[in-house]
Amino acid sequence: MDFIWHGVSNVALQKTIQKEKLQKKWWFVLEAFLWGSIPDLIPFTIPVIFSLFSRVAFWAGENQVMFENARNLYQYTHSLVIFIVVFLLFRFVLKRWYLSPLGWGLHIVIDMPLHSSDYFPTPFLFPLSSWTLPFGISWATWWIWGSLWVILFIWLFWLKKINKKS
Repeated sequence: MDFIWHGVSNVALQKTIQKEKLQKKWWFVLEAFLWGSIPDLIPFTIPVIFSLFSRVAFWAGENQVMFENARNLYQYTHSLVIFIVVFLLFRFVLKRWYLSPLGWGLHIVIDMPLHSSDYFPTPFLFPLSSWTLPFGISWATWWIWGSLWVILFIWLFWLKKINKKS
């Protein structure tokens, strides 16, 4: 799924579970957006910026080094194993639950069935296993992409309606 959708979905998630924090401070919204987007931002930001300025599309395989670097980083940022370790590490260090990174986990779970096995399948068990789901519908399919945005807008509208009542 696109990184903007992932960021906004974590904002909705955090507004659902931590509404008092997100209503008081704008930076909690930014933090939630970043935690939802970071699994894609880490592997793809530099290659996309490079591609824009060089007109070499790394995702089309025109820059094999950038493509392989992105694929390697993608394994780490799209691993539920690594997410759980980091999430529990925050709990151990902070001595409280830090909930904003849940968007990272949501990102991985959403990507698992929405990435085809041909192009950046989600290695959610990395580094324990390289196994990915053997099926997947590309999130870029117009009706998948559109449906997810509609669901997200309904969720945000529902949250706004609930917050007005309370």
